[in-house]
Amino acid sequence: MSFRFCFSFQKELHLPAKDSRAVADGFKMEENARSPAILFDAIIQNDKDMIRNLVQRGSSVNTYDEWGRTPLQYAVLQNKLEIIILLVELGARINVGSRDCNETPAHYAAMSGSVDSLRILASYGASSTVQNNSEFGETPVHTAVKFNQMETLLWLLENGVSVDIMDRKGRTPLFYAINEQYPHLVQILIDKGADVNIKQTGLHNVTPLHVAVSHGTFDIVRVLLRNGANMYIPCSSLHQTPVHWAAKEAYLGHLGMIRLLIYHGVDVNAIQEKTGFTVLHFAAMGNKVESLKLLTLIGGDIMVIMNKTNAEPLIIIAAMHDSLDVVRWLLENGVPADARLNNGITALHYAADKGRRELALLLLEAGADVNCRELNLRSPLHFAAIRGYEDIVEILISWEADIAATDVWGHSALHLAANNITALMTASNFGNYILTKLLVDKGANVNAELHSSDSATPLHLSCSSGNKEVVQLLIESGANINARTRIGGQTPLHWAVEFQRDSVIETLTRYGADLSVKDSRGRTAASFAKCKLYFSAYQFLMKRSGEKV
Repeated sequence: MSFRFCFSFQKELHLPAKDSRAVADGFKMEENARSPAILFDAIIQNDKDMIRNLVQRGSSVNTYDEWGRTPLQYAVLQNKLEIIILLVELGARINVGSRDCNETPAHYAAMSGSVDSLRILASYGASSTVQNNSEFGETPVHTAVKFNQMETLLWLLENGVSVDIMDRKGRTPLFYAINEQYPHLVQILIDKGADVNIKQTGLHNVTPLHVAVSHGTFDIVRVLLRNGANMYIPCSSLHQTPVHWAAKEAYLGHLGMIRLLIYHGVDVNAIQEKTGFTVLHFAAMGNKVESLKLLTLIGGDIMVIMNKTNAEPLIIIAAMHDSLDVVRWLLENGVPADARLNNGITALHYAADKGRRELALLLLEAGADVNCRELNLRSPLHFAAIRGYEDIVEILISWEADIAATDVWGHSALHLAANNITALMTASNFGNYILTKLLVDKGANVNAELHSSDSATPLHLSCSSGNKEVVQLLIESGANINARTRIGGQTPLHWAVEFQRDSVIETLTRYGADLSVKDSRGRTAASFAKCKLYFSAYQFLMKRSGEKV
């Protein structure tokens, strides 16, 4: 988490160095006294008399230079203490911010490391807690930390500013010290009473230890752990502890971080209350084989979670996150390929659902059951069919997936999980010609009825999807062109009318669909089209039937 800073203090006014009186002689003071450049030049020259004269003749003591800074802010940057006092006495507003980012003189003093400037400003009532207008809303304390100004930081803390003051994003100075990777400031802030377990309210309630782990800053993690940082506080939305972050982010060099946490007594098998995950789960999510190896060496159990209520086996977590290396390592270390969730889902189901060819083959070659069923007895073939993954379907069938098996509703094994329809129906419904042909060639029943949805056939579904090539394939493969649904009594032609599929209507009539068949309400396809105000289809069907429109 890097910080964008608003300060433009690096940009100085490059005016030629001249004696201030010579400058005054070179200008018509009455006409040019209000020019901001002259006032800033006088500050550069440390010419108090010139400053007084300019202000008396109308120059604004609260004007801005080209970078949006006031004379007082500029004097603070130059650490010109007498000029600071003079400008305040001449009416400079002590808490006015810069034009763009609202950095006050106190911000500039904190940033430049001038304790004397801070002391003078405070004596005139400067606020030490005001936020600037940057994205983060930094106070002078945050600014002192960001610019590694230990002396101004200590002065501010010793003069009443809370060590846990927050910016607009809910970050205390401790978060800034961690982000900027200043371990010495981290220690100073802790010594001054900073809460090492405070949560950043503006970002998932992460703790300082979360941030330090994410940056891989070992020195800072050590300081935090030595001073009581809790390794088990989860962030609010992600429910992940710093230990989980270390395991998941091992590619950033965090194997050493894991070792450090282990040294401080982390329980690698502790189950996170809200998610049921251990540190090993997060290593599996991130495809971090080396992290898993390290965790198992110090007692991490890749098997124990198999029997935990609502816990997810590591191999399934790895499959869900496409962590192929972890899946391979788990299989090599004895984790069964058919490990299941409580709903019966296996890693092979996920491979089929996500179209992961290499993962599917890896699992099958390791002994995964190609006909494994989830709670409703649906197999990986269902999952591949609904997604339209022809290559996965082909692999599963080549490994002898059973397309004739039935699920709990008595349907064939090739049923769409969401709609309880066969894989052929899935392919037909989504208009997938290649997958439909593959299943037909493998012997799928082209007239299988969808019992949970009015006995619709694959032809009904393909008519609703509007793919005339699939419609033609099914008819030529023996589909009953006049099949009727059980309750509505509708034919595929009725369904084509329902979904206003012009090309499908033409295809069905060309293949001899019976135009006289009526549904359970006594409507032919033509009269049904008229009821639907589908007049183009109504006129077409009436002409094909030889009736007058």
